[in-house]
Amino acid sequence: MEVHDNPKNAPSDGANQLPLDKLEKLLFKLKQIHEIVKEN
Repeated sequence: MEVHDNPKNAPSDGANQLPLDKLEKLLFKLKQIHEIVKEN
């Protein structure tokens, strides 16, 4: 996963990058999913 503070102005692969300001929320959700999955 690639992140950038401004994907539109990234030197390369901007269209494939997650905006940096969305990373924390995504990681939080992924951790929640991980906790649910590892319990089962």
